[in-house]
Amino acid sequence: MRPSIWDYMELILDPQSFKEHKVTRRVVDKDILGFPGYSQKIEETRAITGLMSAMITGQARIKGNPVVFCGVDFGFLGGSFCMSTGEKIWRASEIAIKKQLPMILIASGGGARMHEGCSSMVAIPKAHLAITLVERSHLPVITIITDPTLGGVAIGYGSRGIRLFELNAGNIGFSGKRVIEQYTGQQTSPDFQRTDWLKKHGHVERVTAPENIRDDITELIEIWDQRRPRSPLQKIIHSHRDH
Repeated sequence: MRPSIWDYMELILDPQSFKEHKVTRRVVDKDILGFPGYSQKIEETRAITGLMSAMITGQARIKGNPVVFCGVDFGFLGGSFCMSTGEKIWRASEIAIKKQLPMILIASGGGARMHEGCSSMVAIPKAHLAITLVERSHLPVITIITDPTLGGVAIGYGSRGIRLFELNAGNIGFSGKRVIEQYTGQQTSPDFQRTDWLKKHGHVERVTAPENIRDDITELIEIWDQRRPRSPLQKIIHSHRDH
């Protein structure tokens, strides 16, 4: 059974520190194409997960460090990337830039949501642009790669920032294992698309275990905090704080 976004929040964030963004809470999934059964699936999934859409964003703290947190729940229609995902990342990025905060992303999902057609694909470059604006503001974007991270999620926000790959995570790539085997007519190795396999082939730099994830994120934030550009006044304040 895969962890829910609530499990990840409990694992990563300081207790009771998460406050959902009001501007993203109102961004919800809509059946713009009249896709058969989609509206019913959304309502059923909301009741099961306690979420209005696959992604939830908000302010939080990690070991005392304030952050903008964006997480996806695989239990919400497979965490599939859709219009609301792109819009929520966009609005969360605006908050990160305004408040000068690191942005933390939990990547999970099997691709773009077919129920929304091309509109879900259009949201992918929107998320890329949002993350680029955060990075150009000299703010860190830290992305936790979980099982699964495939398709539109993998080529979208799952490909951005400083990526921490979950230890023993699998199903990481663009096409899934079964699709590749069916297309090539060949069996893949048992560890194919797992974190260790990706690391062995040069696709992974950082691996994190559940018991270390808070410390690993905090270390990256502290490195950024030491190196980020500061005004003369900020340098004086920072120097006094360190002493």
